[in-house]
Amino acid sequence: MKLLLITLCCIFTISLSQAQESINVKGKVIFGKEARADYWLFSDAQDTLVAIDYAEYVQMVRKMETLRLQAAALDSVIKAKNELLSAFDNYEQKAQTHILTQDSLLMYADSLYVGYKNLYHDMKSLADSKQLGLILGTGVYKYDANNLKYLFDFGVEYNKIQLSSQFGEKFNALTVSYRLSLF
Repeated sequence: MKLLLITLCCIFTISLSQAQESINVKGKVIFGKEARADYWLFSDAQDTLVAIDYAEYVQMVRKMETLRLQAAALDSVIKAKNELLSAFDNYEQKAQTHILTQDSLLMYADSLYVGYKNLYHDMKSLADSKQLGLILGTGVYKYDANNLKYLFDFGVEYNKIQLSSQFGEKFNALTVSYRLSLF
């Protein structure tokens, strides 16, 4: 595994010339070569050292710090936008749940409406004047030669079959009859 070490000229005093191609660091000799006109590379099997000008190193450190600050600012922007996206996703999920609940309630209300409408039509067909009716009546009955008493009649008719009760003072009767339509 090779390690990249940026070596400051102030830590190790290295005087380089075209003829010098090795440095001695902590008793270890590392061979190098001039990579460009402004820096040298020294490497062995374990380490790699880069020798650069101190002013260039300071400029690199400042630029790295500037980039680190810009990256931190961009990270905070990304975090804020991710939180906003998460909030939108949460609102969208709640809206979908609300819509599904409303759809369910509308379907239930529609089924109730259809059910009541059908019930109305069913009751209407049962209560049709041709099929279902009430019988109300009054009259008198003579129980001896000189005495008359009032008589009341109450009943229901369904499909021309009549069931009625007649009642009055000292009189009760139950009748079942069938009505014949003449017209």
